[in-house]
Amino acid sequence: MKKIGLTLEILLLVVCLSFKNSALSNKVCFEVHFAPNFVSSIYSVGEVGFGKNPQLKYVDMTPSDKEVLQQSADLIRFGNGKSGAFVFATYFLPCYLDISTASEYAVFVADLKQALLANDFAPFLKRYPVDFTDVFMASKRSFFSQSSSDWEKKTKPLLERYFKVLDIFVKYAAPYESQFWPEDRSKLQERANHFNAYFEKENLIGKWEQLLGVPFGRDYRIYLCRHNSYGPDANSICFDRNIFNGFKYENMVVDFVSHEVGTHLLYKAAWLDDDLKVQRKESYEVLYAAFESLAMFYNTKILGKHLSYDMEYFRGAEFTEIYNNIYHPKMSTQELLRCGVEQMAPKWNK
Repeated sequence: MKKIGLTLEILLLVVCLSFKNSALSNKVCFEVHFAPNFVSSIYSVGEVGFGKNPQLKYVDMTPSDKEVLQQSADLIRFGNGKSGAFVFATYFLPCYLDISTASEYAVFVADLKQALLANDFAPFLKRYPVDFTDVFMASKRSFFSQSSSDWEKKTKPLLERYFKVLDIFVKYAAPYESQFWPEDRSKLQERANHFNAYFEKENLIGKWEQLLGVPFGRDYRIYLCRHNSYGPDANSICFDRNIFNGFKYENMVVDFVSHEVGTHLLYKAAWLDDDLKVQRKESYEVLYAAFESLAMFYNTKILGKHLSYDMEYFRGAEFTEIYNNIYHPKMSTQELLRCGVEQMAPKWNK
């Protein structure tokens, strides 16, 4: 009996330790992938919302190809909450699907063109599954299921221009892969190893979960990129994946990774729940600024320090003053966002 009791105690201890480790298992993981680096490099060479980093090397794009990209920049440019009609398909979808070689990318583009031309994504989604239970991907469902009238009015007239853009991306995929990807991958892996060692010691996701009372529920995967230092950074692929420049100052990476954990946990409350439906419809731009500024406001509590960024573009200082004046721990994020929008909307365009 004593032996059985001792065995039971050991088993209970193992179960308790396993539960404890499971509760703390969600962590920030830094990874290196082909797609974000390739598409960002073409955006940079074409100067489509991205600029070229003078310290990096790029594919030798012809002036005529660059002109085509710039003439259609309105279709694929994005940043600060605004984006063209095909940003998701051009930048985010190949990253989400983890397209990992130039040949895979060429096949992906051919399949994408076919789906867009037919306005039928059923075969595409069978080959490239998308998890629509992910709150970020759920918001993209309409891209894959346009009505015939919307496709005729909004999408079909743009396809000729957009397909020329895609052809240029395909043209430079193999040169990028053979000439530049090996060095990019090696340099970024060094940074990934460094940041993984640093974040291994931090319970960053746990701190956000405790503050907001919202579970993250999985690891947060950061795809490091080398070619977005002069363009949009911290670009969310889906709920648990994000694209980050790997060569910012370390304190900026820490601050922005934490900020992005916050935006992902706040996303459902701001953009999917019914509480702020009116604000989304009537004051979208103000709500987006309130949302980013609230993540920054919470981030100061998570990290307990002055942050390396200020959200000046979103008038973060003014929102922070509002949140400081009304915040108490039991106040919901929807209430904070609603108050922020109500106070800022009347003076937004002044």
